[in-house]
Amino acid sequence: MKSKVIVITGSIATGKSLVSSYLKDKGYKLLDADEIAHSLMQVGQVNYNNIVEYFGKDILDDKKNINNKKLANIVFNDKDKLDILNNLTHDNIFNKIMNDISISTDKIIFVDIPLYIENIANNNLPVDEIWLVYTDEKTQLQRLMKRNDLSQEEAISRIKSQMSIEEKVKFADFIIDNRKSREETIKQVKEKLRTL
Repeated sequence: MKSKVIVITGSIATGKSLVSSYLKDKGYKLLDADEIAHSLMQVGQVNYNNIVEYFGKDILDDKKNINNKKLANIVFNDKDKLDILNNLTHDNIFNKIMNDISISTDKIIFVDIPLYIENIANNNLPVDEIWLVYTDEKTQLQRLMKRNDLSQEEAISRIKSQMSIEEKVKFADFIIDNRKSREETIKQVKEKLRTL
C-alpha cells in the first residue's frame, strides 16, 4: 500500500511546529526534516563530517558537537555559505526521508520540511499535497524576534534568506492561515483532516 505523502512547509516563524505537533499528538506519522538534519549532524554522521570539513572547527563546542548558533550566525549572514550548507546536507536528509517513506505502512505520512518549496526542483520525494502554514511578514518578524531573542536586523536577515512566504503561496495545495489564534489554526487543520 502506497502512503499518501503530505508536506507541511512554510517559512521561519510561520507556525509549522504548531501544526506538526498537533498532527503528531493525533497519532499521525510525521517525519521532521529538521530533526533528521540534526541527527545527521551528530559526531561521526555523514553531514557532521561534511560541515566540519568545510566550515572548520570553530563551529564546534567543547564536546566536539556542532554549535548550531555559531553555524546559524555564519550562514544567515552570507547567502553563499547558506547555499553551501544546503548543498552539503540536503541529499542525505532527503534520502533518509525517502527511505522512511518507502518502509512505512502508514496510510498518511506528514513530512515537515521548512525549505521544501525552495528545493522543489532538486528532490524527488513522492509528494501528494503541499500544506503551507502562512502568516504575513510583519507577524513573522515579530514572532521570530520574540522566539529567538533576535534584533530586528537579525530577524529580517533570516527571513530574507528564504523565499518570500507570498511567493510560496503559489505552490500550495492547502493554506493554513496562522495569523490569528492557535485555536483558529488547529480548527483549519481539523477540517482538512476530515477530507483525507
